[in-house]
Amino acid sequence: MMDFFMMDFFYYGSEFINTFVKACATLRLACAFPPCRKEKERPAPVVSAAFIPALLGSLCSVYFKLDLFSHAAFIANAFLAGILSAFLRPDSRKTAFCSAFSLWAALSLFDLFLMSLCSIFIESFGVSADILTAKNACRGSYLLIFAAFLLWGLKMTRKNLSCSTSLQNVYKKRLENLSLPAMLPLALCVIYFQRVYKSLIAERLVISWMAFFFAAAVIFALRTLQKERARDQLLHVRFQMLEDNYQSLLKAQKEKAALMHDMKNHMSALHDLIIDGQNHAALDYVQQIYGELARGQSRVWTNHPILDLILNRKLQDAHKGSIRVELECDDMSGLILQPADVCALFSNILDNAIESNLRQDAPSSRWLYFSCKRQKRMAVIVLNNPAKIEINQKNGIPETEKTDKQNHGYGMYSVKKVLDHYGGRMNFRTEDGCFKLTIGLVGFSENVKPAAVKNRQHIFLENDI
Repeated sequence: MMDFFMMDFFYYGSEFINTFVKACATLRLACAFPPCRKEKERPAPVVSAAFIPALLGSLCSVYFKLDLFSHAAFIANAFLAGILSAFLRPDSRKTAFCSAFSLWAALSLFDLFLMSLCSIFIESFGVSADILTAKNACRGSYLLIFAAFLLWGLKMTRKNLSCSTSLQNVYKKRLENLSLPAMLPLALCVIYFQRVYKSLIAERLVISWMAFFFAAAVIFALRTLQKERARDQLLHVRFQMLEDNYQSLLKAQKEKAALMHDMKNHMSALHDLIIDGQNHAALDYVQQIYGELARGQSRVWTNHPILDLILNRKLQDAHKGSIRVELECDDMSGLILQPADVCALFSNILDNAIESNLRQDAPSSRWLYFSCKRQKRMAVIVLNNPAKIEINQKNGIPETEKTDKQNHGYGMYSVKKVLDHYGGRMNFRTEDGCFKLTIGLVGFSENVKPAAVKNRQHIFLENDI
C-alpha cells in the first residue's frame, strides 16, 4: 500500500512539475522576454500564473481520472495559457492569447514526437511501449526529463534573445505573424497524434510523423520562395528609388551650374536697370533670381543627411505640383535606420502623398502635412493628405489607388518590410476626404541622447520652394 501511494505521489508530482515548466515556457515565450539583461526582471507574475494550469491539471488528473491523452484537457490547457498570457500582456491581448495557445500546442506536439521516438526505441529492444502510456514511475521519469529539457531550452532561448534587441524584434514580429494562422493546424495535429500514439502502432507512428515533416518541409519551401520573390521585388524598388534620387540630384546640379554660369549676365542686366532708374523692375528681377536659387537650395530640416536629402527632393516635387506643404520635424540625427531603409520608408510614403494630391482637380485643394517626431527611442511619423476615395487595406498596408494593381503597390510593401525589421507599426484611415497615416518604430539607440533642438515648424506655399 505504501509503495502504491509513493508511486502515485511520484507520478502526480512529476506531472505537476512538467505542466508547471511547460506553462512557464509558454508564457515566457509568449511574453517575448525582457529586452536586455540590464533591465529589472520580474518573473513573479509568470511563475504565479504558471501554477494555475499546473494545479488545475493535477486536481483534474487525481479527482476526475481524465484520460492520459485527453483532447479536452489539451484544449482547456491551451485556452488557459492563452487567457493567462493575455492578462500578462494587456497592451496586446489578442496577440498574447494566440501566441500562448500556439506555443502550448507546439510544445505538446514536440512532447508527442519525443514520446513516439522513445516508444519506437523501446520496442526495438522487445520492451512494451505501454510503460509510457500509463500512469507509472517510468512515465513520471520521462515527464521530469522532458521538463528539464524544456528548462534548458528556455534558458538558451532567453540568452540568445536577451543579447540582441534586433533579434528580439524579429522574434516578436514572427510570433505575431505566425501565431494566429498556426493555432488551428497545430491543435489538429496534436489531437491527431494523440489518437495515433494511443494506438501504439509503430509503423503508423513512423508514417504519420514522416507525412507531418514532409508537409512542414513543403510549406517551409513555399514560404521561402515567396520571401525570395518579395526580396527581389524590394531590391528592385530600392534600386529604382536610388536611381531616381541620383537623377534628381544630377538635374539640380545642372540647373544650379547653369544659373551660376548666367550670373554675369544677370548682374549686367541689374546694373543697367539701376542706372536707368528702373528700381521696381530691378527688385522684381532680384526676386525672380532668388526664387530660382531657392528651388535648388538644400535645407537642413532634421540634421540627418539622407532624410534631409529626401525631404528637399520631395518638397521640390510638391512645388511643381502646386501642393501646399506643412512640415514639422525634430532633430533625427541619431536615427539608427540604414540609409536604404530611410530611403524606402520616407520616399515611398511621401511619393504616395504627392501622387494622391496630383489626382485632385483643383490646385487649391492640394495640401500635405508631414511630421517626424522623436519620443524617447521611438520615431513617430505622421502624414496627412487629401484622398478622393476610401483607401482599402490589403495585407496590413494601404492598397494602391492605381488601376494596374498587379504592377504597383510595391512601395508600401517596402515600407512594411522596413517596419517589420525595426519592430514598427503602421496605422491609417480615411476620414472626411483626408488620408491619415501614422507610423511608429524603434528608431534610436538607448545610448544616444536627443540633441537640445527645439521643434521647428515650416509652412510652404506654392511659391516658397
